[in-house]
Amino acid sequence: PETSLVHVDSSHDNHFEDRVWDFSCRAPPHNDAKMTNCEWT
Repeated sequence: PETSLVHVDSSHDNHFEDRVWDFSCRAPPHNDAKMTNCEWT
């Protein structure tokens, strides 16, 4: 099934100069839900 991005989080440690990302996706709440015109900005 289609999923959408519902959570983005990042943490950064200046000592190591790294960034760790956490992403979570989830299916729409209803089986007949449709996603249209999705954009990344």
